[in-house]
Amino acid sequence: MDRWLRMPLSRLGVFLVGATTGIIVFTIVVFIAMRLAENRILKRGQAQIRALEAQRVAGLQPPFVPMRASLRPSDLAWKLGQFDGAQSSLRDFAGRVVFLNFWATYCAPCIAELPTIEDLARRMPRDRFAFILVSTEREDTVRRFLARHSYSLPFYFSVERPPAVLLPAVLPTTFVIGPTGSVLLRQDGAARWNDPTFLNYLRSLEVPQGRGLLMKGRSESLFNRRDEYVTEMQVHVHGRSSRSTSYPGPSPG
Repeated sequence: MDRWLRMPLSRLGVFLVGATTGIIVFTIVVFIAMRLAENRILKRGQAQIRALEAQRVAGLQPPFVPMRASLRPSDLAWKLGQFDGAQSSLRDFAGRVVFLNFWATYCAPCIAELPTIEDLARRMPRDRFAFILVSTEREDTVRRFLARHSYSLPFYFSVERPPAVLLPAVLPTTFVIGPTGSVLLRQDGAARWNDPTFLNYLRSLEVPQGRGLLMKGRSESLFNRRDEYVTEMQVHVHGRSSRSTSYPGPSPG
């Protein structure tokens, strides 16, 4: 200790400056090394995620889970927020076939099926088909996710609790709603939505423009057409033909 006290101030100052500089340089080098290591790990992780997503997409089956329910007039008032500040409701999509998907940014199966939904949406005319992708996460969380990706899908966030008939039990969950307000399909889990058979089935549901969401006398024919599609997909996926008679959800009222 005495030796440090007897050291001339000039030499002590030089020593302190050198020691401080060394510590700073060492800290910077360690920081840069850690960031480089993190970037390498992140890139490897992103590559693994892309590979897993590709595998998931390749392994997705076409949807074929039937549902038999109808939306009530009060269900059509369900409010959806848009990222430009505007709000919509299901009533705004009157007369169109509605593809309603519940998803989340943290849900890997949700992300895996997004490219197939985007491909499907590109093939469908927007005046006859409405695609609604809803997240219940914070708006800023979804904004950050979308800023990192180039999806052209219409994304919304739920302003209020969805109608009981449209409540998702898992993520992702997707509903297909006919132009009469009939809930025709419910898919719990990811699916390959751009499957040609499903695409043709979806096209078969459209009605002439301007006929209205609650058009009478067509619901039963939509259910029958849905059953034909489901039977075809059961043969395709399971190699068997048996028309399903058990439908999730309430009977149409």
